[in-house]
Amino acid sequence: MIFLFFFSKALNSIEQKYATNEKELFAIVWAVNTLRHYLYAVKDLGIHTDCQLLAFAVSKKTSNIRMKRLGSFIEDLSINIIYKPGTTNVVADALSRQV
Repeated sequence: MIFLFFFSKALNSIEQKYATNEKELFAIVWAVNTLRHYLYAVKDLGIHTDCQLLAFAVSKKTSNIRMKRLGSFIEDLSINIIYKPGTTNVVADALSRQV
């Protein structure tokens, strides 16, 4: 069963200074935190993203403290971050680009 959720959050002045990959990982953590009541029964949660750096970000190899902290939250919930190239990720493109 696949559920799609779309919602947004305005970043505060400190969060706006994050790097792009930090913002995307922060968005994933924020969304999972917001939807955690619906995700308790989900055993294998997969999140599709067009940011290839997020797969590296959740590994132990990163030296960025903020990415390690956010990545540990992802690992605790056993979330799979799946890279999907931007050309095939048409749902995200339809939401972010106006015609």
